Amino acid sequence: MKFILQYFKDHPTHVWQDFYDAYLATPCEELKNLYKPAKANIKPSITTLQGKLSEPNENGKNLVKDQNGVYSSPDLPVGTDLQITIKVGNEYYGSIHTHPYPGAVPMFSWTDVFTLQRFYQDTYNTNLKDVVIILVCKDDNGVKQTYALKIDNPNMLYDAIVHDSTNNVPNLNNDTTIEEITSKMDEKLTLLYYQKKPNREGTFLERFANFGISLYKADEDLTTWNKLILENGIVKPIPCN
Repeated sequence: MKFILQYFKDHPTHVWQDFYDAYLATPCEELKNLYKPAKANIKPSITTLQGKLSEPNENGKNLVKDQNGVYSSPDLPVGTDLQITIKVGNEYYGSIHTHPYPGAVPMFSWTDVFTLQRFYQDTYNTNLKDVVIILVCKDDNGVKQTYALKIDNPNMLYDAIVHDSTNNVPNLNNDTTIEEITSKMDEKLTLLYYQKKPNREGTFLERFANFGISLYKADEDLTTWNKLILENGIVKPIPCN
């Protein structure tokens, strides 16, 4: 009760729904909120980025919510070499970015998972439930797809990233840069995706099964989401009702 009272003392203009969204909402509710015009209103951003999938480099937008609860989605500088620089910290709680078609793998990279953890680590406490990374891409058949990553267990995610990089980056030491780590991890994951194509969704779910995160897929009209799970090796969608 004291925590709730302190929240409204710190945010005198907020109402109960603001508190619920910040601390109690489920991942499905959080993703639905992203579509609401009064919230993040990401549908126009996704549509715009879908129109840039044929461009050779990644495009994207940061997702921002300031301490007054005001949402925005500023453009990111166009990336190079199939990579894009995303801002993290404070008001930045997520991002939307493209994987160009053809050329890039139509699924999240290891760097994307790492960046998801960075968003959670560095954003405002009131933004923690909002943390998300969204991917706009085309599958192997040229069909537009939109995916999202949400965190279920932040401690598990952090530990898994540390364990994964420690076991898979040769000669890892205090002088190894983040760029060297993510580059090596992306290289290995890209190879895995190509070995198991076209089952990118199943490959991701299997590879990151113990990372404390969940994979979601938007419908074609960008109105609802499905959580994707592996059941007996088959990808199964669970509707967000």
